[in-house]
Amino acid sequence: MPGKRKRQAYDNAFKIRVIEFVENLDNNSAAEREFGISEKLVRDWRTNKDTIVSGPNKQKRRVVMCNV
Repeated sequence: MPGKRKRQAYDNAFKIRVIEFVENLDNNSAAEREFGISEKLVRDWRTNKDTIVSGPNKQKRRVVMCNV
């Protein structure tokens, strides 16, 4: 399927950089274009800003696979 992206994990340093960029412009779409990420992802990171800033810089979201 064309246009489908591979799932990507971002570290907290990158997320903080995106959040600061967005807060200066107050425009999620501009961050989407600048960093090549979805606007929904930017909104989620802004919502969870306190958790992201207080966490370690290298923390990435972990996906756990369960065999059923």
